[in-house]
Amino acid sequence: EVVRNGIFISHSSEDRAFVERLSHDLVKLGIPVWYSDWEIKVGDSLREKIEQGIENSDWLIIVLSKQSVLSKWVREELNAAFAKSLEEKRVFILPVLIEECSIPVFLRDKVYADFRGDYQRGLMKLISRFGF
Repeated sequence: EVVRNGIFISHSSEDRAFVERLSHDLVKLGIPVWYSDWEIKVGDSLREKIEQGIENSDWLIIVLSKQSVLSKWVREELNAAFAKSLEEKRVFILPVLIEECSIPVFLRDKVYADFRGDYQRGLMKLISRFGF
C-alpha cells in the first residue's frame, strides 16, 4: 500500500526524541511525514492544523507510551482517526509501541509495530506495511 499524502504522527511531546528519529527515517525512505514540529508555525491554529493534517494523510501512526495514552490531544487525534477509518472503511491507524503502557481499548485488537526492544525491527515491521 502506497503513501501519497503522508503519514500523520500522533504522539505526546514527551516522546519527541523517538518521533524525530522515526520521522527522519521515514522521510529518508521517501515517505512524507506530517510531524507537528515541522508543520505548525507560530500563530497557527493548533486544532485547525491538526485537523487538516489528519484529513490529508493516508495513515495515522499513534505512538503508544505512558505519556501519550494520557494525553488529551492524542485522544482527540485518535478519535478523529477512528472516524476517518470508519468513514473510508479501511485501515488508517498504525499503532507503534515504544514502552509498556495501557493500550486504548479500540487498539487492543490491532497488530502494532513493537519498538520496545529493537528500534530497527520495529521500523522494518512498520514500513513493511507500505511495501518496503
